Parts: sequence; C-alpha cells; structure tokens
Amino acid sequence: EVEYTVLPKIVSSSIGSSSYLRTGGLLVALLMLLDFFGEEGGEGHLF
Repeated sequence: EVEYTVLPKIVSSSIGSSSYLRTGGLLVALLMLLDFFGEEGGEGHLF
C-alpha cells in the first residue's frame, strides 16, 4: 500500500509538472476504488 503514495511523488518529482501529479492522483484513486470493489466482490486484489 506504500507504493500508492510513493509512485505519484516519484513521477511528479522526476517530471516536475503539477498536471502529471493531479493525473497520477486520479489514476491512483481510481485503482484503489477498483481494488476495493474487486475485493468486496470476492475477486481479490488487482495487484
């Protein structure tokens, strides 16, 4: 679960653009939601 917060920071720091940080945050939030609903549905974790 640590990767969820570390990856966007690494990507944003390497690129240096706030737009990529926002896009990365939205993608991470979406992936976390999919992972949550997948777990609730009994399909397990996506990762």
